[in-house]
Amino acid sequence: LAFIYANDYSVPSSPLAGLSILQQRANSVRQYFNSNSTPCGAFTLYNALNEIQQEQLSFNVYPNPANNVLTISLEKLKEGTTYSIYDVLGNALISGDINHTRTIVDVSGIATGIYVLEIANETQRSSKRIVVKR
Repeated sequence: LAFIYANDYSVPSSPLAGLSILQQRANSVRQYFNSNSTPCGAFTLYNALNEIQQEQLSFNVYPNPANNVLTISLEKLKEGTTYSIYDVLGNALISGDINHTRTIVDVSGIATGIYVLEIANETQRSSKRIVVKR
């Protein structure tokens, strides 16, 4: 679900003035969701003044689906990097610090299902869908 807003203040008398901006933003959102297989990830924030794209962390997670453990592999580690695993309702189930480029997470305590793994530090954030299957 995406809400997209656009208004062209340079042409205040025309009700369709923001249509081209709205179409550009809708195409951008459509392209993002068509090229990314996960329901969560980097996102683009739009406001009336400018467009800001949040930087993504580059990481891999395996095995996926997982049985008892997941391995998180980061290309570059920044101080203060953390991980969290969320259920479909947005409840944080497991979280911790990432102190190495390769971190093993015990998922044996959570039920079979689909979850979101989020990796974050002070300036970057990224997430991927993970599956726990027994």
